[in-house]
Amino acid sequence: MKIVPAFHTDTDPEDPVYHDQAECPYGKEIKRNGNARPGTAGRRRCDWCSGNR
Repeated sequence: MKIVPAFHTDTDPEDPVYHDQAECPYGKEIKRNGNARPGTAGRRRCDWCSGNR
C-alpha cells in the first residue's frame, strides 16, 4: 500500500478519523469531493487504512 500525507475531513463528526493510504476508498471519496483537510487533527486512523477491513 502506498502511504500518502495524512488527511481528514470535518464532514463526518460521528466518526472522526484520518486517512493515509492512497487506496482507501473512503479517503478517495473525501478527496474527490474536495473535503480533505491536511493532518490528523488528533483523530484515530481509519479502519481501512489500519488494515481492519
